[in-house]
Amino acid sequence: MKIEITEQFKDSMERLFSMNPWYAIPRWLRDARFEIKSAWQRLTRGFDGRMWWSHYYTHSEMMVAVLDEYIKHHIGHPSHMESSEWEKILVDIRDGFQAILEIEDKLPWGDDSSDEYKALDEKFRNGMALYTKHYRNLWD
Repeated sequence: MKIEITEQFKDSMERLFSMNPWYAIPRWLRDARFEIKSAWQRLTRGFDGRMWWSHYYTHSEMMVAVLDEYIKHHIGHPSHMESSEWEKILVDIRDGFQAILEIEDKLPWGDDSSDEYKALDEKFRNGMALYTKHYRNLWD
């Protein structure tokens, strides 16, 4: 199946992502309103609409950031392993969450037969297995 992009669509996309103030200021105001609404939702119910609409993606973004901090600043580690071993596990878990973001962002939707998809999916599955195994050890 071939998808053709019309000139009208191209023009619309250029306006949408343009830095021209005529288009950028209304977009900034709309985005600011959304951010304020999201902040209010986090204050009143503990999560915002992004966690509701696309939990796995938003959670993965958050976990990559959290795990990056654990990797940089971890003080403790489980008593049955060395610090370097724990750091490798944290990196593998982080890479698993990063893999699902890459699948969503870089690969065409529904393309699960490519070698790149299979490699990222394997990394994701490995990371999730470690995440569930070491879930109660994620503290510092």
